[in-house]
Amino acid sequence: MDLDHPLIPPFSPLLESVLSTAFTTGLDRLRSDGFKMEDIKTNERARRRFMHACHYGYDKAQKRIANEVLALQDQIGFAKRELKRLRVARDPAAKSVPLLLRVLKNRQLVLRRIVDGILYTIVGRETWVLRQLILDNRIRDLQPDVLRQTMAVASKLNAEDRAKFYLIADLTTVVQIGDLIEENLRSPDARKWRSLN
Repeated sequence: MDLDHPLIPPFSPLLESVLSTAFTTGLDRLRSDGFKMEDIKTNERARRRFMHACHYGYDKAQKRIANEVLALQDQIGFAKRELKRLRVARDPAAKSVPLLLRVLKNRQLVLRRIVDGILYTIVGRETWVLRQLILDNRIRDLQPDVLRQTMAVASKLNAEDRAKFYLIADLTTVVQIGDLIEENLRSPDARKWRSLN
């Protein structure tokens, strides 16, 4: 899978930063508070602080991913228009544009897969639910305007209460039903998540 191209900055610094934010913020918080990972099983304060920090990390990573995915979508649109222009002009430079397009789309896919990873942590062992949120076996294209609106709602809700986290369904490659997936740590049910429209 091609992720780098000479015309755009390297991808690995962004990827490492987003992965770290999404999946180590909770662990970092535990360490800074003097706890160990096993403490979350027996110490309610440690568990609560860990989960709130995880939600903070998820939210921060999700915002960055959404902004990056939208920027990539703009670059894809520009590259497609440029490819068309070059082909009409019978310019040999047109041969180099498909690789750039592939790299841009691959980057989007990798970033969306990170959001899939967050989704999997939310549903835990109940992976059967993912089949209930899929209409067909293809990855849906992004709708930038819808994504911007949903991101604004998710950001607002996530800032209100760290015991809840709202994942943007359109950023995943899996969820095709609903706009947000809510994880609620205060839910009295065994199931702590639900799909929202």
